[in-house]
Amino acid sequence: MNIQSPENRLLGFIHHLRHEGFIIGIQETIDSLHLLNATHKPDERLTHHIIRALACRDHAEWQRFDELFTDYWYPGRISKKTSALISSLTTRRRGGIAGISGSSKEHVDKLLENRDITGAGAGRQRTIAKADFRFLNDARAAREAERQAERLALLLRKKITRRRVVTPQKNKIDIRKSFRNNLKFDGLPIKPVYTKQFREPPHIVILHDVSHSMAWNNPLLFRFARGIVRVFPESEAFAFHTRLFCVTGLYRERSLENMRLRLEASNHLWLGGTCIADSLEDFYQHHARKAVRHDTFIMIISDGFDTNDPAQLGKVLEKLGSLAKKIIWLNPMLGRDGFEPDAAFMQRAAPHIARLAPAHSLAALEDSIRYLANA
Repeated sequence: MNIQSPENRLLGFIHHLRHEGFIIGIQETIDSLHLLNATHKPDERLTHHIIRALACRDHAEWQRFDELFTDYWYPGRISKKTSALISSLTTRRRGGIAGISGSSKEHVDKLLENRDITGAGAGRQRTIAKADFRFLNDARAAREAERQAERLALLLRKKITRRRVVTPQKNKIDIRKSFRNNLKFDGLPIKPVYTKQFREPPHIVILHDVSHSMAWNNPLLFRFARGIVRVFPESEAFAFHTRLFCVTGLYRERSLENMRLRLEASNHLWLGGTCIADSLEDFYQHHARKAVRHDTFIMIISDGFDTNDPAQLGKVLEKLGSLAKKIIWLNPMLGRDGFEPDAAFMQRAAPHIARLAPAHSLAALEDSIRYLANA
């Protein structure tokens, strides 16, 4: 049996944490290896404390670390309270810590190969990712889906556009700029021009439908929108039903519990009915000139059930489209069997939307994140 070295198993776990959105650099990795090597007999408890102290940056990551540690090293430890659906789709492995005692290289490689964006425990997580959130009745699975929806923004940050800017430091020579800059020296490269890469985050404005018809989906979509707003500081969020309200400050609340309390205290966010066209018109008249730039992605999250005229919606979308780079509409009803968008909506509004996509599951939201990264 081919057994991996402890260093390779630890590196595998660090890669797993990075895949889950933890930002762990080379120095943290080296420090983890040095501390564990300096320990006479590292056990589970000590290993857990050392890596958690170096890997976690905030309270949310500190809370998630325990579950990720157990899922990676002890995939057989599954809570008895887990629903029958999740239990039946989860592989129960017994024995020691995975990859440290009694685990082959093929076993660890298979575990790593089966991971996806939604986390560890491939069978369980893949089921959660593809499940319609409206019918995900298991409380633990629903909470896991919400957590992962919020962390999808980290995937977008990893894939954001890379551009190059001129820098006085020696990095990479820009041939074109160097040639033009040295024409006065008869083309001799006396003063080369260097460039370096920098990350240009996307500018996203979220318009979130919080009417009663969206109540089933909003726990997932709130976390998704909150993740985007927190990861990209320049992004903004607005909620609407019959009226429009700015909720950027609420979504940037560090404590999830405080955010929920503030949302519940804002009674005006939970009225019945939906006036999408009126709300978008309000956004265009009072907020768009300040919030929308030429490179802005406007993300509308709504089921499309509107009491306004589709022609009015088409006109306001056309005006918003002239200001923004693209309009993306995420509809949680699109991924459900038997649902067909309204014909008038498709005729009047759809031509002004760059992407009309489902938003009923983690997998659907991940597809939208990938689209944003490649747009």
